[in-house]
Amino acid sequence: MQARGFTSEDFAKFHPGGQLGRNLRMKVADAFHIGREVAWVQPSTSLKEVMIAMTQSALGAALIVDKDSRLLGLITMAIYAEH
Repeated sequence: MQARGFTSEDFAKFHPGGQLGRNLRMKVADAFHIGREVAWVQPSTSLKEVMIAMTQSALGAALIVDKDSRLLGLITMAIYAEH
């Protein structure tokens, strides 16, 4: 691609239906999850409650925020499957 001067923008333009083309045109805002889609918890929330919130949001993560909704941290779920 580089030898022919074919850029990633060209690829996205000419192959918009493919996954790479979609990814090259995607903006950060397109991947946002907001409001109730996200598990929001306080530092004082029990781990059991955090796990429940995470399963209700279906993102597999919880944002830990202070009383002013400032981000303090992130907890994620890792699923381990032995093959």
